Amino acid sequence: MSLVIPIISCINDNLSTMLPTSRIGVEFKNAITDEMKKRFEFIENNYLMSVSTILDPRFKNIHFKDALALSKHLRFINSSINSLSSTVEDHLSTDSSDSAAEYGTTDLWGHHKNLARKSIKTYVDKTNLGNQKHLGPEITMYLSTSVSQLKTDPLITWEELKPMYPLIHKLATKYLSGVSTSVPSERLFSCASNTISKTRNRLCGKSASKLIFLNNLDDQFWLLPE
Repeated sequence: MSLVIPIISCINDNLSTMLPTSRIGVEFKNAITDEMKKRFEFIENNYLMSVSTILDPRFKNIHFKDALALSKHLRFINSSINSLSSTVEDHLSTDSSDSAAEYGTTDLWGHHKNLARKSIKTYVDKTNLGNQKHLGPEITMYLSTSVSQLKTDPLITWEELKPMYPLIHKLATKYLSGVSTSVPSERLFSCASNTISKTRNRLCGKSASKLIFLNNLDDQFWLLPE
């Protein structure tokens, strides 16, 4: 879920830089722009996507354009971590950003990388300067550091950041573990329908559960190494 807002931001940036010369090209660009606006104009107001994006070390709040929505989500995160109890341990860590050599004119993530490059030096949230006093020390420090590389796994990164941000770590593992697609569950339903068929309708629930589990094991658990 944390990828949705950054991807939409990058697509909109690429659309704004497109300069079609033919009539069909202009109409095509306008049609895509209108459809994007129709579907994603208020995407930043989506609670789950926005909070998971902010808690993703690769994106944080650099893609947000709606200052009011961002402020609301930051206040929610701040109130959530205030309700958690944990011992804060001092630990220094640094975040790395994508190198300038990786930038490309046709890169979908070019817009993100440009924003990330600006945050290599201590990033200051200009859209939330007036609300900094309402945020706790952890969330303020977290937003004031540069974003991580795109290729990093956010959950692994949070394990490294846990000593510095123990309260936000608990919240991040909750929201970043959500699956953004229903494909795995649909595959499980298909597997169940293939297992519990008309010719095997006397299977009990316990046996069916074990068969479905065995059917989803990777080959490495079935084939012995040579």
